[in-house]
Amino acid sequence: MVSDFLRWLWPADMLIVTNDGTQGDKVAKLLRISESKFRMWLNGVDKERLPNGKSSLALRACLGLSKEHFVLMCLSRLDGWKRQDRVIRAMPLILKEIPTARLVIVGDGPKCQEIEKLVQELGLEGHTRFTGMIKHNRVRDMLGIADVFLQTNDLSCLGSSLLEAMVCGRVIVTWDVGTTRDVIVDDENGCLMPDAEPETIARTVITLAKDPDKRKRLTRGARKFAEEHLQSWDDRLDMEIDLIEGLYSRKKQRR
Repeated sequence: MVSDFLRWLWPADMLIVTNDGTQGDKVAKLLRISESKFRMWLNGVDKERLPNGKSSLALRACLGLSKEHFVLMCLSRLDGWKRQDRVIRAMPLILKEIPTARLVIVGDGPKCQEIEKLVQELGLEGHTRFTGMIKHNRVRDMLGIADVFLQTNDLSCLGSSLLEAMVCGRVIVTWDVGTTRDVIVDDENGCLMPDAEPETIARTVITLAKDPDKRKRLTRGARKFAEEHLQSWDDRLDMEIDLIEGLYSRKKQRR
């Protein structure tokens, strides 16, 4: 933690921070970092590669899922602040109304055993699939099997996996924490819940499961937002290169 803090104070001509929703701009202001020496940008995404239908169907089969199953997905590192436990605790409530619901948890991390134990305690083994860590080139096809993508982190839900889900046109369920609302507009390109309590998650998922027209609309909204507002990695890196070249040129002129 100390090393993370010191990075902000290291002498630099420009500090570029990833906009992951944790409000780095407020940290910069607190540390009195000049706005002229600070930039906060979203990560780039590959906007061209979409899920491969055949690959997604094969992944469904490998996980023992049929077309009749309503698939919920959490895709991120299994770490304390990612809070996959919130979705797991919502599952018994969801299953009462949507017995075909299945939860797919993608990723690995220090909380893996704890999360698996919670699934066992709630008797959800038959309704939950763990994939473990997957290679990045399989993320899009894995997202392709999800009817609903859920992100219920602490601090912020504005991470790369949420952006990937938008590009793939998934139905997104998340909550209003950090600056998640900068990307997710409730009832336009996702569901932005007021909190991440299991009851709220369950109620939101059940509503979506029973309303295919709304799911289609949110799918279109997510993809449209990604196309119009998210940057490709090439564009994102070009911004950084242009900024650095400009800084170097001005410093050279002053010399």
